[in-house]
Amino acid sequence: MEQGVPLFSEIPMDMEGGFSTFNTTLINDPDLCYELGGNFNQFLKRYKQAASFFGCSEYKMAMQIGRFMKTEDLLTALEYMDGYDKADWKRLRAEMIEFWGEFEKPLPLYTTQDLLKLKEEFVSQGGITNYQEFKDYLAEFSEILDYLVRTEQVGRKQEATCLFVQSFTPEIQKKITRNLSINGKLLQHPDGTWKNPVWNDTTRAAET
Repeated sequence: MEQGVPLFSEIPMDMEGGFSTFNTTLINDPDLCYELGGNFNQFLKRYKQAASFFGCSEYKMAMQIGRFMKTEDLLTALEYMDGYDKADWKRLRAEMIEFWGEFEKPLPLYTTQDLLKLKEEFVSQGGITNYQEFKDYLAEFSEILDYLVRTEQVGRKQEATCLFVQSFTPEIQKKITRNLSINGKLLQHPDGTWKNPVWNDTTRAAET
C-alpha cells in the first residue's frame, strides 16, 4: 500500500527549529461540554478544574475550550471573540461571561417565610392585644410585604391580608372582620368563598 506524502507541519519541532518530541497536554473530560441554555458559570468552573488537573496553562485553556462547545453555532460565536483569536484566557473569559454568563442572584432580603415567622412570633405570645403592638407589627409586616411585592415574590399586598389578621387575638380578629363587613369591604367569590380584603381596608379595620 502506498503511503501519502508527509506534510511538513506533521514534523514536530522545538522552539529552536530542531526536531523534538512534542507533547500537547489535552484537557480530557468526556462529560464536560457547554450547550446553549446551560449554566455557563458552572461549566466554566468545571473547565477550570479539569484544566488544573491536567496541568494546563491559561494559554492552553484558551486554545482548547472550543473542543467543549456542543454545537457549531457556539464554536462560531467563540471564534469571533478576540480573546480566543489571541489565546488570551483572561480576555476570553470576560467575553464569554458577557455573552453566555449567568450570574448568581444575591440572596433576597426577605421571603414569604419571613412573613410567616413574624406571624408565628406574635401568635406564640398570645396575639396582638393593644395599639402599640399593632403599630410595631404593622411597621415590620409592611416593610417585609413591600419588599416581597417589589421583588415580585408576592403579586399584590391583598394576598397577605389573611395572614396579617391571623396575628391578632381571636377576639380582635372577629372585630376586624366585623368592621370590614359593616363597611362593605368583605366580598365573595362566585363559589361563596370570601375574597381577601384590600390591604388598606384591612389595616384601617384593624386600627379602629
